[in-house]
Amino acid sequence: MSALRTYNVETGKLVWELYGTSPSLVQLHEAPVQFTGRIAASNDGGVLCATIMRNDSFQFVIIEAHDGTVRTLRALYQGDRGLPFNSHDNNSVALLCWGPSTVKILDISPGSQGTRDWKYMPAPTVPLLRGVCMAMTPDNQHVVSCEGPLITELTKDFTVRVRVSRCYEGNPIHSHTFPSSKTALNTFQSDRDFLPGFHFPSESQWLVSFPDYNDASRTCIADAKTGVIVARVSAELNYLQQWQAGVMPAPAPVEVVLDTATGVWTRMQVNQSLVPAGKTATISRFVVPGVGPRGKGLRGPPTVESVVMKLEAKDVCHLSPDGRFLTVRHTLNGKVDVISLQD
Repeated sequence: MSALRTYNVETGKLVWELYGTSPSLVQLHEAPVQFTGRIAASNDGGVLCATIMRNDSFQFVIIEAHDGTVRTLRALYQGDRGLPFNSHDNNSVALLCWGPSTVKILDISPGSQGTRDWKYMPAPTVPLLRGVCMAMTPDNQHVVSCEGPLITELTKDFTVRVRVSRCYEGNPIHSHTFPSSKTALNTFQSDRDFLPGFHFPSESQWLVSFPDYNDASRTCIADAKTGVIVARVSAELNYLQQWQAGVMPAPAPVEVVLDTATGVWTRMQVNQSLVPAGKTATISRFVVPGVGPRGKGLRGPPTVESVVMKLEAKDVCHLSPDGRFLTVRHTLNGKVDVISLQD
Protein backbone atom coordinates (compact mmCIF):
# COMPACT_ATOMS: atom_id res chain seq x y z
CA MET A 1 0.00 0.00 0.00
CA SER A 2 1.28 3.44 -0.87
CA ALA A 3 -0.91 5.26 1.68
CA LEU A 4 -2.63 4.73 5.03
CA ARG A 5 -6.11 6.24 5.44
CA THR A 6 -8.42 6.58 8.44
CA TYR A 7 -12.18 7.09 8.12
CA ASN A 8 -14.92 8.06 10.57
CA VAL A 9 -17.05 4.97 11.20
CA GLU A 10 -20.26 6.96 11.74
CA THR A 11 -20.01 9.24 8.68
CA GLY A 12 -17.68 7.35 6.35
CA LYS A 13 -15.67 10.53 5.80
CA LEU A 14 -11.90 10.55 5.46
CA VAL A 15 -10.22 11.78 8.67
CA TRP A 16 -6.60 11.77 7.50
CA GLU A 17 -4.24 10.04 5.11
CA LEU A 18 -0.53 9.37 5.30
CA TYR A 19 1.36 8.78 2.06
CA GLY A 20 4.55 6.82 1.62
CA THR A 21 6.16 10.00 0.31
CA SER A 22 5.24 12.05 3.40
CA PRO A 23 8.12 14.16 4.85
CA SER A 24 7.47 12.51 8.22
CA LEU A 25 8.47 9.17 6.67
CA VAL A 26 10.92 10.19 3.94
CA GLN A 27 13.98 12.37 4.50
CA LEU A 28 15.92 14.16 1.73
CA HIS A 29 16.57 11.69 -1.11
CA GLU A 30 15.23 8.57 0.60
CA ALA A 31 13.01 6.24 -1.39
CA PRO A 32 9.25 6.26 -0.67
CA VAL A 33 7.91 3.65 1.73
CA GLN A 34 5.20 1.05 1.29
CA PHE A 35 2.76 0.07 4.06
CA THR A 36 2.83 -3.71 4.38
CA GLY A 37 -0.75 -4.08 5.55
CA ARG A 38 0.32 -5.11 9.05
CA ILE A 39 -1.46 -2.47 11.13
CA ALA A 40 -2.69 -2.69 14.72
CA ALA A 41 -4.41 -0.22 17.03
CA SER A 42 -3.44 0.27 20.66
CA ASN A 43 -5.80 -0.88 23.38
CA ASP A 44 -7.30 2.59 23.80
CA GLY A 45 -7.32 3.31 20.07
CA GLY A 46 -5.00 6.28 20.61
CA VAL A 47 -2.14 5.13 18.39
CA LEU A 48 -1.61 2.88 15.39
CA CYS A 49 1.39 0.61 14.94
CA ALA A 50 2.30 -0.24 11.35
CA THR A 51 5.12 -2.00 9.53
CA ILE A 52 6.55 -0.20 6.49
CA MET A 53 9.08 -1.23 3.85
CA ARG A 54 11.70 0.94 2.15
CA ASN A 55 13.57 -0.91 -0.61
CA ASP A 56 14.56 -4.18 1.13
CA SER A 57 14.51 -2.91 4.72
CA PHE A 58 11.65 -2.78 7.19
CA GLN A 59 10.69 -0.27 9.87
CA PHE A 60 7.82 0.07 12.29
CA VAL A 61 6.04 3.35 12.81
CA ILE A 62 3.84 4.60 15.66
CA ILE A 63 1.13 7.01 14.45
CA GLU A 64 -1.26 9.20 16.43
CA ALA A 65 -4.69 7.83 15.52
CA HIS A 66 -6.59 11.12 15.71
CA ASP A 67 -4.54 13.09 13.15
CA GLY A 68 -1.95 10.80 11.51
CA THR A 69 1.09 12.39 13.14
CA VAL A 70 4.14 10.11 13.08
CA ARG A 71 5.27 9.70 16.68
CA THR A 72 8.03 7.10 16.42
CA LEU A 73 9.95 5.54 13.53
CA ARG A 74 12.31 2.65 14.31
CA ALA A 75 14.26 0.17 12.22
CA LEU A 76 13.42 -3.53 12.25
CA TYR A 77 16.61 -5.57 12.23
CA GLN A 78 17.41 -9.01 10.89
CA GLY A 79 15.63 -11.54 13.07
CA ASP A 80 12.86 -9.14 14.13
CA ARG A 81 9.50 -10.58 13.22
CA GLY A 82 5.92 -9.48 13.16
CA LEU A 83 4.21 -6.34 14.33
CA PRO A 84 5.23 -4.75 17.66
CA PHE A 85 2.64 -4.97 20.44
CA ASN A 86 1.80 -1.75 22.28
CA SER A 87 1.76 -1.46 26.06
CA HIS A 88 -1.48 -0.19 27.60
CA ASP A 89 0.10 3.18 28.42
CA ASN A 90 1.43 3.49 24.83
CA ASN A 91 4.95 4.17 26.11
CA SER A 92 6.59 0.91 25.04
CA VAL A 93 6.21 -1.96 22.61
CA ALA A 94 7.17 -5.62 22.74
CA LEU A 95 8.84 -7.00 19.62
CA LEU A 96 9.54 -10.66 18.99
CA CYS A 97 13.05 -11.44 17.72
CA TRP A 98 13.51 -14.93 16.31
CA GLY A 99 17.30 -14.90 15.97
CA PRO A 100 18.39 -14.96 19.61
CA SER A 101 14.92 -16.06 20.79
CA THR A 102 14.24 -12.87 22.71
CA VAL A 103 11.54 -10.30 23.17
CA LYS A 104 12.68 -6.70 22.87
CA ILE A 105 10.94 -4.07 24.98
CA LEU A 106 11.34 -0.73 23.20
CA ASP A 107 10.75 2.68 24.76
CA ILE A 108 8.46 4.74 22.48
CA SER A 109 7.33 7.34 25.01
CA PRO A 110 7.08 10.93 23.70
CA GLY A 111 10.52 12.48 23.43
CA SER A 112 12.31 9.12 23.27
CA GLN A 113 13.08 9.40 19.53
CA GLY A 114 16.74 8.81 18.88
CA THR A 115 17.30 6.88 22.11
CA ARG A 116 18.04 3.18 21.95
CA ASP A 117 16.47 1.95 25.14
CA TRP A 118 16.53 -1.76 24.36
CA LYS A 119 15.56 -4.19 27.07
CA TYR A 120 15.73 -7.93 26.57
CA MET A 121 14.08 -10.90 28.14
CA PRO A 122 14.55 -14.54 27.25
CA ALA A 123 11.77 -16.22 25.31
CA PRO A 124 11.49 -19.98 24.82
CA THR A 125 12.92 -21.15 21.53
CA VAL A 126 10.07 -21.80 19.12
CA PRO A 127 10.71 -24.94 17.03
CA LEU A 128 9.87 -25.41 13.37
CA LEU A 129 6.17 -25.32 12.45
CA ARG A 130 5.26 -23.42 15.62
CA GLY A 131 3.88 -19.90 15.89
CA VAL A 132 3.87 -17.45 18.78
CA CYS A 133 1.97 -14.25 19.54
CA MET A 134 2.06 -12.01 22.59
CA ALA A 135 0.53 -9.01 24.34
CA MET A 136 1.54 -6.66 27.13
CA THR A 137 -0.63 -6.66 30.25
CA PRO A 138 -2.57 -3.68 31.69
CA ASP A 139 0.11 -3.09 34.37
CA ASN A 140 2.69 -2.60 31.57
CA GLN A 141 5.07 -4.90 33.47
CA HIS A 142 4.36 -8.32 31.95
CA VAL A 143 4.13 -10.04 28.58
CA VAL A 144 1.67 -12.87 27.93
CA SER A 145 2.77 -15.18 25.11
CA CYS A 146 0.87 -18.00 23.45
CA GLU A 147 2.61 -20.62 21.32
CA GLY A 148 0.82 -23.06 19.04
CA PRO A 149 1.01 -25.00 15.76
CA LEU A 150 1.31 -23.64 12.25
CA ILE A 151 -1.04 -25.95 10.40
CA THR A 152 0.63 -27.82 7.55
CA GLU A 153 0.66 -31.42 6.39
CA LEU A 154 3.84 -31.92 8.44
CA THR A 155 2.45 -30.58 11.72
CA LYS A 156 2.53 -33.16 14.51
CA ASP A 157 2.64 -31.08 17.69
CA PHE A 158 -0.76 -29.49 18.41
CA THR A 159 0.10 -28.52 21.99
CA VAL A 160 -0.66 -24.93 23.03
CA ARG A 161 1.54 -23.20 25.62
CA VAL A 162 0.76 -19.98 27.48
CA ARG A 163 3.43 -18.12 29.46
CA VAL A 164 3.55 -14.94 31.52
CA SER A 165 6.94 -13.21 31.90
CA ARG A 166 8.18 -10.06 33.58
CA CYS A 167 9.12 -7.42 31.00
CA TYR A 168 12.31 -6.12 32.52
CA GLU A 169 13.60 -9.31 34.13
CA GLY A 170 12.59 -11.93 31.59
CA ASN A 171 11.62 -14.45 34.25
CA PRO A 172 8.61 -16.61 33.35
CA ILE A 173 6.31 -16.52 36.37
CA HIS A 174 3.50 -18.65 34.91
CA SER A 175 3.68 -21.41 32.30
CA HIS A 176 0.82 -23.67 31.24
CA THR A 177 0.54 -26.42 28.64
CA PHE A 178 -2.69 -27.47 26.92
CA PRO A 179 -2.26 -30.87 25.22
CA SER A 180 -4.22 -31.35 22.01
CA SER A 181 -4.62 -34.07 19.44
CA LYS A 182 -5.06 -33.68 15.72
CA THR A 183 -8.69 -34.27 14.79
CA ALA A 184 -9.79 -35.64 11.44
CA LEU A 185 -10.96 -32.23 10.26
CA ASN A 186 -7.58 -30.67 11.01
CA THR A 187 -6.15 -32.63 8.07
CA PHE A 188 -7.49 -30.03 5.65
CA GLN A 189 -6.31 -26.95 7.54
CA SER A 190 -3.16 -26.37 5.51
CA ASP A 191 -1.04 -23.21 5.56
CA ARG A 192 -2.73 -21.75 8.61
CA ASP A 193 -1.13 -19.22 10.94
CA PHE A 194 -1.52 -19.54 14.70
CA LEU A 195 -3.49 -16.46 15.79
CA PRO A 196 -4.55 -16.48 19.45
CA GLY A 197 -6.36 -13.58 21.10
CA PHE A 198 -5.47 -11.75 24.32
CA HIS A 199 -8.19 -10.28 26.54
CA PHE A 200 -8.04 -8.20 29.71
CA PRO A 201 -11.48 -7.88 31.38
CA SER A 202 -9.74 -6.16 34.31
CA GLU A 203 -6.22 -5.18 35.31
CA SER A 204 -5.82 -8.43 37.22
CA GLN A 205 -7.54 -10.89 34.87
CA TRP A 206 -5.50 -11.93 31.82
CA LEU A 207 -7.18 -14.31 29.37
CA VAL A 208 -6.04 -15.98 26.15
CA SER A 209 -8.26 -17.49 23.44
CA PHE A 210 -6.93 -20.13 21.04
CA PRO A 211 -8.22 -23.01 18.85
CA ASP A 212 -9.28 -26.22 20.54
CA TYR A 213 -7.40 -28.83 18.56
CA ASN A 214 -9.34 -31.60 20.28
CA ASP A 215 -12.52 -30.25 18.64
CA ALA A 216 -11.96 -28.20 15.50
CA SER A 217 -15.23 -26.29 15.92
CA ARG A 218 -14.41 -24.86 19.36
CA THR A 219 -12.36 -22.02 20.83
CA CYS A 220 -10.75 -22.26 24.27
CA ILE A 221 -10.57 -19.27 26.61
CA ALA A 222 -7.96 -19.79 29.34
CA ASP A 223 -6.68 -17.82 32.33
CA ALA A 224 -3.01 -17.02 31.65
CA LYS A 225 -2.17 -16.90 35.37
CA THR A 226 -3.85 -20.06 36.61
CA GLY A 227 -4.06 -22.14 33.44
CA VAL A 228 -7.77 -22.77 34.05
CA ILE A 229 -9.94 -22.97 30.92
CA VAL A 230 -12.83 -20.64 31.75
CA ALA A 231 -14.86 -21.50 28.64
CA ARG A 232 -14.99 -23.58 25.47
CA VAL A 233 -17.13 -21.88 22.84
CA SER A 234 -18.41 -22.83 19.40
CA ALA A 235 -21.02 -21.38 17.06
CA GLU A 236 -24.45 -22.75 17.96
CA LEU A 237 -26.42 -22.95 14.70
CA ASN A 238 -29.89 -24.20 13.90
CA TYR A 239 -30.53 -26.25 10.76
CA LEU A 240 -31.29 -23.18 8.63
CA GLN A 241 -28.11 -21.45 9.79
CA GLN A 242 -26.07 -24.57 9.10
CA TRP A 243 -27.38 -24.50 5.53
CA GLN A 244 -26.65 -20.76 5.26
CA ALA A 245 -23.09 -21.32 6.48
CA GLY A 246 -22.58 -23.72 3.58
CA VAL A 247 -20.75 -26.98 3.14
CA MET A 248 -17.17 -26.28 4.20
CA PRO A 249 -14.05 -28.16 3.10
CA ALA A 250 -12.32 -27.41 6.41
CA PRO A 251 -12.57 -25.52 9.69
CA ALA A 252 -11.79 -21.83 9.25
CA PRO A 253 -9.74 -19.17 11.06
CA VAL A 254 -11.50 -17.69 14.07
CA GLU A 255 -11.28 -14.18 15.53
CA VAL A 256 -12.35 -13.55 19.14
CA VAL A 257 -12.65 -10.13 20.83
CA LEU A 258 -14.02 -8.84 24.14
CA ASP A 259 -15.89 -5.62 24.88
CA THR A 260 -14.46 -4.88 28.34
CA ALA A 261 -17.11 -2.22 28.98
CA THR A 262 -20.01 -4.66 28.69
CA GLY A 263 -18.39 -8.09 29.09
CA VAL A 264 -19.83 -9.27 25.75
CA TRP A 265 -17.60 -11.52 23.65
CA THR A 266 -17.77 -11.72 19.86
CA ARG A 267 -16.46 -14.68 17.88
CA MET A 268 -16.20 -14.65 14.08
CA GLN A 269 -15.56 -17.70 11.93
CA VAL A 270 -15.04 -17.13 8.19
CA ASN A 271 -15.47 -20.10 5.89
CA GLN A 272 -14.80 -20.70 2.24
CA SER A 273 -17.97 -22.60 1.36
CA LEU A 274 -18.59 -25.03 -1.48
CA VAL A 275 -22.39 -24.99 -1.32
CA PRO A 276 -23.35 -22.22 -1.76
CA ALA A 277 -20.16 -21.08 -3.49
CA GLY A 278 -18.34 -18.14 -1.93
CA LYS A 279 -17.64 -17.27 1.68
CA THR A 280 -19.65 -16.93 4.87
CA ALA A 281 -19.01 -15.25 8.22
CA THR A 282 -20.58 -16.77 11.32
CA ILE A 283 -20.82 -14.14 14.08
CA SER A 284 -21.44 -15.41 17.62
CA ARG A 285 -21.95 -13.27 20.72
CA PHE A 286 -21.85 -14.58 24.28
CA VAL A 287 -21.05 -13.82 27.93
CA VAL A 288 -18.57 -15.92 29.92
CA PRO A 289 -19.68 -16.66 33.51
CA GLY A 290 -17.49 -14.85 36.02
CA VAL A 291 -15.86 -12.61 33.39
CA GLY A 292 -16.83 -8.97 32.93
CA PRO A 293 -19.86 -6.98 34.16
CA ARG A 294 -22.54 -9.24 32.65
CA GLY A 295 -20.76 -12.46 33.58
CA LYS A 296 -20.61 -11.88 37.32
CA GLY A 297 -22.82 -14.30 39.21
CA LEU A 298 -23.53 -16.44 36.14
CA ARG A 299 -22.85 -20.16 36.16
CA GLY A 300 -22.73 -22.90 33.58
CA PRO A 301 -21.57 -22.75 29.96
CA PRO A 302 -21.97 -19.55 27.92
CA THR A 303 -25.20 -18.99 26.02
CA VAL A 304 -24.22 -18.34 22.41
CA GLU A 305 -26.29 -16.41 19.86
CA SER A 306 -25.13 -16.66 16.25
CA VAL A 307 -25.92 -15.14 12.86
CA VAL A 308 -24.58 -16.13 9.43
CA MET A 309 -23.62 -13.55 6.80
CA LYS A 310 -23.01 -14.23 3.09
CA LEU A 311 -19.83 -12.75 1.60
CA GLU A 312 -18.12 -12.71 -1.75
CA ALA A 313 -15.29 -15.20 -2.21
CA LYS A 314 -12.51 -12.57 -2.03
CA ASP A 315 -13.99 -10.34 0.69
CA VAL A 316 -11.77 -9.69 3.72
CA CYS A 317 -13.44 -9.00 7.07
CA HIS A 318 -12.32 -8.11 10.60
CA LEU A 319 -13.96 -7.34 13.93
CA SER A 320 -13.39 -4.06 15.72
CA PRO A 321 -11.39 -4.47 18.97
CA ASP A 322 -14.61 -4.31 21.03
CA GLY A 323 -16.66 -6.48 18.66
CA ARG A 324 -19.26 -3.79 18.04
CA PHE A 325 -18.49 -3.43 14.34
CA LEU A 326 -17.54 -5.66 11.43
CA THR A 327 -15.54 -4.29 8.51
CA VAL A 328 -15.83 -6.00 5.13
CA ARG A 329 -13.37 -5.01 2.40
CA HIS A 330 -14.55 -5.90 -1.09
CA THR A 331 -11.47 -6.76 -3.10
CA LEU A 332 -13.17 -6.37 -6.48
CA ASN A 333 -14.24 -2.73 -6.08
CA GLY A 334 -12.02 -1.62 -3.18
CA LYS A 335 -14.96 -0.48 -1.04
CA VAL A 336 -15.22 -1.12 2.70
CA ASP A 337 -18.51 -1.75 4.49
CA VAL A 338 -18.80 -1.10 8.23
CA ILE A 339 -21.57 -3.17 9.80
CA SER A 340 -22.88 -2.60 13.33
CA LEU A 341 -23.13 -5.75 15.47
CA GLN A 342 -24.54 -4.00 18.53
CA ASP A 343 -27.77 -5.16 20.12
